[in-house]
Amino acid sequence: MHWVGKSPVQTHKSSIKEGHENKNKQKPLDFRHLKDYYIRTLKLNMQYELTLLLPEEAEAKNIKELITTLKGKVESDTNWGKRELAYPIKKRNDAFYCHWVISMDQENVTEFKKKLNFNENLIRYLLLKI
Repeated sequence: MHWVGKSPVQTHKSSIKEGHENKNKQKPLDFRHLKDYYIRTLKLNMQYELTLLLPEEAEAKNIKELITTLKGKVESDTNWGKRELAYPIKKRNDAFYCHWVISMDQENVTEFKKKLNFNENLIRYLLLKI
């Protein structure tokens, strides 16, 4: 009888050696305790897209200050300029458009939304989670 590969005796001996080596090896690392940490950090610093319709360009500075007071950060800032609206909003026919990518704690986003809702100088806004 011809054996292809290892004989049954050789296979048995190699499995004993491997089993013996496994006992001396350290246990694999357990990263379950890091799971909660990463979940907390990912939830705390979320990125959002914020699109604003403002009556004047100067009003954007006030909203940037509001973001920084709520421990947020403006990652990218794109101004689309003054454009005509498709229909009048708050008796205005044109608005200045701003599109920003911001990062902010999830807890502060609800407070940020409340302050945007009460801002009378803001025509409209859209805040989306990325």
